[in-house]
Amino acid sequence: MSKKCSKLLDGYSYREELRFLCENIDVLKRLINSEHRPPLTLDKQIYSNDASFSNKSIKMNEEVYKKFTKHCNEQYPQFRLQDLIAQSLLDFIEKY
Repeated sequence: MSKKCSKLLDGYSYREELRFLCENIDVLKRLINSEHRPPLTLDKQIYSNDASFSNKSIKMNEEVYKKFTKHCNEQYPQFRLQDLIAQSLLDFIEKY
């Protein structure tokens, strides 16, 4: 716990609540920031029962892939990477 948080806890009757807030401040900030983004909704094609799947091997810039996977893991851990890539492809098709 930071010194700043320790000072806040001294003399307060809400010690446990403040301790929780201090210990989880980064998680709380991420949650608040994520509320300001529009929700990510995957296209129904991605989960279609009629869809067939195939493995593809593609060559891409390693740094771009690392940034993409890091972003996906941090911001959208509830989704599979393959589904986020599929949504990205659909978004590209729609936009261009």
